[in-house]
Amino acid sequence: MEDVESQSPTVATSHNPNNVTTTSKVGPFTWLNGSTLLKVDWVGLFYPTLLVCLILLGMALLTTVFPGTLPFLALRPGLFMPPHFRVWNIITSGFVHINLLSLPGNISFLVLCGRYLEPIWGKHELFKFILLVNITSAFATCLTRILLYFIFYQPFLLINNSGGFSSVTAAFCVALKQLTNEQEIMGYKFKSKFLPAIMILWTFAISMLPFMSGALSEILVVLYGSLFSWIYLRWYQVNRNITGDNSEQFQFSHFFPEFLESKVAVISNIFFSICCMPKTQDIQQVRENENIIKLAELMENPTDEAERRRNLGLKVVEEHLNSIIDKDTV
Repeated sequence: MEDVESQSPTVATSHNPNNVTTTSKVGPFTWLNGSTLLKVDWVGLFYPTLLVCLILLGMALLTTVFPGTLPFLALRPGLFMPPHFRVWNIITSGFVHINLLSLPGNISFLVLCGRYLEPIWGKHELFKFILLVNITSAFATCLTRILLYFIFYQPFLLINNSGGFSSVTAAFCVALKQLTNEQEIMGYKFKSKFLPAIMILWTFAISMLPFMSGALSEILVVLYGSLFSWIYLRWYQVNRNITGDNSEQFQFSHFFPEFLESKVAVISNIFFSICCMPKTQDIQQVRENENIIKLAELMENPTDEAERRRNLGLKVVEEHLNSIIDKDTV
């Protein structure tokens, strides 16, 4: 009997007298009682970096061989509004390059950053980050062009195609700044804190070239990609049970040169205090509570990361105690 159970654990589970159902995960597949396929994790079947590279190359090949498909895939604000309602362009336009000259650079940056970010974030988070930045940047760019049309009444704002992966490339620059900041990037001594600014300046520079079409849209998607990725990473991303990144080095003002940081901080603090203060206060309170609750758990896991978080939790507890003591003293 022992031999049968050791050779076939599934049989032992099926004869469970309590009829307890069990699920097991093998790679991207989730099995019920070891025999029935319950769910397939389609994202887990692919590496997001490879999948997105194939999508970008496939879209470039499709629009080159069949140019008539470009208006159905690229973003055109005039067709996004009624009566056409081409809402799918918000998703597809981020993977379609109007200027194929930017395709090699975007794919190269995707491969390098995907190789760095995927082990840290995981496949699902990386894929979600790419889609989120792509969709929000395209939608904001579309609304901006519509608004500018009603201000300046220039037809090209509604009829020109726009697209490209530059929004995600800019978002990767923000992510690298968050994770490395003053550290080396892939073996090269380079401060990643300057990557977002360099990306924006580079986009402005190449958009001025006469053979580059869609300059306005390219600038907009880069700006929105940088902004929305920072908002998501700052307040909403959940990584290792920690929500957002409230560190000082990831403040909005730190994206600017040092001589401008104080001036930008004054303006950004006023803006975020009006628009985002309730959300910021809630998140900060949740983080403080999480640090206190997880203090005991972190003390049982003496790793470098756990030690750092344990010290952070101790610091939070100490600050709370000091504030209570100060109030009692007063």
